[in-house]
Amino acid sequence: MMTTSNRIEEYLATALAGSMAGQIASERGLTFTELLGPDLDGKSEQLQQITKELSELGLEPLLLASHALRSLVALFAQEENAELVIAQFTALLWSILGDPKNGGSPPEIYRRAGASMLLALLGILDPSIVENRSRT
Repeated sequence: MMTTSNRIEEYLATALAGSMAGQIASERGLTFTELLGPDLDGKSEQLQQITKELSELGLEPLLLASHALRSLVALFAQEENAELVIAQFTALLWSILGDPKNGGSPPEIYRRAGASMLLALLGILDPSIVENRSRT
């Protein structure tokens, strides 16, 4: 069974591969149809050549996607950024489930729920975070 993060990683890898190939094709003056082929099926000689060149350079979209996701996890997990995300989640929960019209700050349970939402987000990007957390 494929985890959500695997699907995100594959989707991101496809986007990165397309972006890299598109940038190279554009630099070489190739049109979209020339890059993908007349049926837009991605089997043109030009695209195959660009893909081969990227591979020979050691640029692997799936590895780049993995690094990008890990970078996002690191970014969101940094204390200052985590606090900002938790504050946003807390405010959102309070605005929907709480009583902001009567003033006051959200009770601590909303902050804990916001922190749990951040953990869920990080767990989507890297399931090992949630697995490691559940062991403690």
